[in-house]
This record gives sequence, structure tokens and C-alpha cells, in this order.
Amino acid sequence: TLSAFGFRPDLGASRARLQGELQWPQQAPASLATLDGRLHMQLEQGATRPAGVDSAGVPFALLAVPALTAGMSPGLNFSSLTADFVLHDGQAMTSDLHFDGDAEILVRGRTGLLAQDYDEQAWILRGEERLPAAVRRLGPTPKVAAAWLSLRELFGGSAADRSRAALRLRGTWDDPIVTPAE
Repeated sequence: TLSAFGFRPDLGASRARLQGELQWPQQAPASLATLDGRLHMQLEQGATRPAGVDSAGVPFALLAVPALTAGMSPGLNFSSLTADFVLHDGQAMTSDLHFDGDAEILVRGRTGLLAQDYDEQAWILRGEERLPAAVRRLGPTPKVAAAWLSLRELFGGSAADRSRAALRLRGTWDDPIVTPAE
């Protein structure tokens, strides 16, 4: 579990799989910020958990979804949460974080493992905005979500609907700031 490694239990899953090619410098402290390489995460059948007063530890910031949904109670259920990361110089970059659950959330951007900050963009799709199965086969990534939302706008949606779906996540792990994307 996340709490066993000193992280806040911001979400839980019935199954989790981490796979990667990572290098950890010999003299470096045991910290995510010192890793270099690639990491694939896949979590299944879980839920985000609202932050509580008794939530000790630091957030597992690679999972940006709890920062995006921090004020929600109850949390969001998901069938899968997947992402690929490139880790280098205290930074984790992703272009394909995909949360498939009560809402569909796609995230790309940078998580500062050393600075403990975020600079990410997210698309939150609900109801008819969700990616259809045919579009998902192209890959559930932020680029595909942006293209899907553009097509929906072109064929009958409004620009206001699209602007509400795109968010910017910035700030620190302990004080994330979520604003509409520009």
C-alpha cells in the first residue's frame, strides 16, 4: 500500500502493477527524485479517497488525479488508471496518464519529484464527452482527447463546453492549484 512506503493513501486499488527500467545512483538517497529511466503504472478497480485530517505522509504525486479531485467527497471510482513516465533529473514527464472511471481524466505534463511541484494539463470528460470505443483504440491520450473535443465542437458542441473540460494543475504537492486551462 502507499502508506507502507510513507505516502498518503490518496487512492486505493485492488490491483497495481509497476514496471520499469530504472537507474538509481549508488550514493543517492532512497528517493524517487534520484531515479532515472522509464516507469509504467497500471492500477485497477479502485477509488480516490478524500484527504482527511489523519492523512499522514506525502502524496504519491505521480498519481495526479487525487490533486485534481481533492475537494470531492466521496472520491471517484475507477476501473483503470494507467500512465507511462520518463524520470530524469528529479522530474517525471507523462503524456498519457489515463483515469477511466466515474469520469475520464487524461493528463500530460511534469511532476517535480525534487521540487515537489506540478505543471500539468488535464482533460476531464464526463457523459457524452467521454472517448468512444473507436477513438480509445487510437490511444487514450490528451492529444486524442483534444482532437475528440475539437471534433465535437465542430459538429455541434460549443467552445464553452470544451474550455470547462481542460484544466491546469500547478503548485506544490501539499497545495495544488487547479485552474481552467488557457
